[in-house]
Amino acid sequence: MLRSTMAERQHTMVCIFDPTSPRISAYEIHKWIHDQLQVSEHSLTMTQIDGIKIHVFLKFVGDIYIQNILQSTSLSAEYRLVTGEMSIVLLEVAGMGMRRIRLANLLPEVTERSIRAALASYGEIVSIKDEIWSKAYRYKVANGVKVIVMKLAKHLPSQMNIVGHRTIPAYDGQPVTCYECGDSGHINQVCPKRRGGGIVTLDSTPIHGPMSPLKAPKTDSTMMTIESR
Repeated sequence: MLRSTMAERQHTMVCIFDPTSPRISAYEIHKWIHDQLQVSEHSLTMTQIDGIKIHVFLKFVGDIYIQNILQSTSLSAEYRLVTGEMSIVLLEVAGMGMRRIRLANLLPEVTERSIRAALASYGEIVSIKDEIWSKAYRYKVANGVKVIVMKLAKHLPSQMNIVGHRTIPAYDGQPVTCYECGDSGHINQVCPKRRGGGIVTLDSTPIHGPMSPLKAPKTDSTMMTIESR
């Protein structure tokens, strides 16, 4: 079976700005990198700006510079908007490495031990926390999304089965995989491992009973409503 090959970024860190922020100029981003992250010119080989997502990729001469920034900032930094408000910028390793993963559609009764067991083969988990509704909402409680910081050894599939519950892991740079077998390079409608009588999950356990092979399982849109702090 042919698999698609993805080029992985190396020695690169991504700065994820709030997508609701007002337009930020390249000049302001360069100044922020110098003033806030204190990046020296000799350590940096490329600055790439994704204006649509407001992601800034910084390629360094070596990973040691990235690790120093991540350790000194605790994976986030502040940016002062033109309005004077402070906005949080998330800092992550681009490609493999330390990633912040959001795990949606997981019942709150699923234990941290079960989550760790399900993700153990994908890398080393640093922390698991509940994501909280922002102050804009009346109840500042957990929103059903787990925020997992882990050092990836390999990419997570587009969806997983954790103790019988279909969950959706998501993070920046995650490749799209087949919903049935977890492989990349094809979609579930033409999956060579598809069986009749149900969808085959990554642990080969059919869930939700018989269903059309042309339809992907529906998810509860209300459970996937995500609001960061």
